[in-house]
Amino acid sequence: MVKKVEGIRMGNLLLWSTSYIFDGFILYLFLEQYLQDRKPMITKTGLILGITGVELFILVNTIWLGGNIGKWETLVNVLISIGTTLALTFMYEVSLKRRVFLSIMFQMLVGVSELAFTCIVLLIEPEILSSILIPMDS
Repeated sequence: MVKKVEGIRMGNLLLWSTSYIFDGFILYLFLEQYLQDRKPMITKTGLILGITGVELFILVNTIWLGGNIGKWETLVNVLISIGTTLALTFMYEVSLKRRVFLSIMFQMLVGVSELAFTCIVLLIEPEILSSILIPMDS
């Protein structure tokens, strides 16, 4: 039996938390690689705290939505992710056009990565996802 946290399985919470930690790490690398010119008053610690805050916000939003993976919940999560990535780009000295482009590009890369990871898990060990992602109502 999987423990529940206010209607959400502990496995889901663990999976989401791990995913958001990796997302934050990838986001840090992405921003540092493609934007490079961080504003002088923004330290590396400040950037990491900003990314941590963004990832926590997205995690709380996922929990608030109940982990539902319907089309509207997915759309809300994607828009929030693009918006928060866009907000983080203001820590760098780049044009608005580049900020928007990189925010959308990052979301596309994350989406493709998540899809690839899910497909690999489904091919290797489908029981892992089915035991974690079954809705609480069923």
